Amino acid sequence: QRKKEAQKAYDQARTAYDSGDMARAKELLTRCLRYDPSAVGCHRAMARVYTKEDNTPKVKYHLDRYLELGGADEDFKVRDWLRAH
Repeated sequence: QRKKEAQKAYDQARTAYDSGDMARAKELLTRCLRYDPSAVGCHRAMARVYTKEDNTPKVKYHLDRYLELGGADEDFKVRDWLRAH
């Protein structure tokens, strides 16, 4: 049930993000991570929100967690960003 609620929050967060409502997206992603701290998609999306806020420490945290939890990075963009910052 918790993973289902996390997925629901993630889906709603993507809609909010796509419409430019970063505050709502962050609120929903926080809920997603509260339900499932291992949700890689939520960590990746949260990093995007914090990138828009120019909050580098939070971006680093969520990208690190994304990789630690097995998030895909075939093109090395996440690792390259982390090395550069």
